Formats: sequence, C-alpha cells, structure tokens
Amino acid sequence: MEDKHDRKLIIIIELIEHIVHSIQDSSTIIDNARSNLNNETFPKSDGIIEALFLILENVAFFGDIVLHFPNMVPKILRLEKKWREILMLSIQYTDSIQHFVDESTNAVISLAKQELNNFKQKSESTNYEKDNNLPNEKKSKKGFTKLLKLEL
Repeated sequence: MEDKHDRKLIIIIELIEHIVHSIQDSSTIIDNARSNLNNETFPKSDGIIEALFLILENVAFFGDIVLHFPNMVPKILRLEKKWREILMLSIQYTDSIQHFVDESTNAVISLAKQELNNFKQKSESTNYEKDNNLPNEKKSKKGFTKLLKLEL
C-alpha cells in the first residue's frame, strides 16, 4: 500500500514540476515582450496569446491537482518555495484573462488561488518561528529525494 502511495506522490511532484516549468517558459515570453515595449501597446501576437493561455491552462491543471489531492499538494509546496512563488505570480496572469474560460475552469482556478492564498497566509504567520528553529541541513534540489522528508 505504501509503495502505491509513494508512486502517486512522485507522479504529483512530477506534474507540479512540469506545470511550474511550463509557466516559467510562458512567463519569460510575456516578460520579454513587455520589456521590449517603447510606449507602445502590449503586443497581441500569437506567441503572447499562446503564452497567456498556457499559463491559464497550467493554473487550471494545478487547481485540478489540488482538488483531487488536497492533502498532498500543501506538503509538496511546503518543500518547494520557488514553485509556490511561481504559482502565486501566475495567478496574476489568470486574473487578466479569466473571462475567457467557462464556469468549471473558473472554479478550478479559484480553488488553485484559494490553496495558494491559504498557504501564503499560513507560511507568513509561522515562517519566522520555524525558520529560527530549523537544523542546518542541506536541502535537495530534486523533488524525489524530498519524498523522504514528507510526513504523509
């Protein structure tokens, strides 16, 4: 039973990692277009529009993962601060184009926002105390080795 649980956790970690990398790639495209503006309107090229919708799609997919695995996602995100930051920033993009999606997708995106906001509030209220009591140990960069640290 535990082996099945571990495999599920590894798959969820891989999915979230893929979501985060896809969002990073799309954000880079948008940020590059934004930095190349000279008092012009924001470009509406196919590449920019595709990048915005890829972010929207990935945030919705993340919300779907939160919906199906509500106990696992916070534990994964607790170990991956960079992933949390990227996901939180991606929510800003989704706010600007959420009127393009249907109700069910909007609901899933709202769930993702809620999860990230809850996590942000929890971490802000307890971070100071926890950071001062952490032992000095090296943190792994791979999600798989962090699997051992998760208290599921």
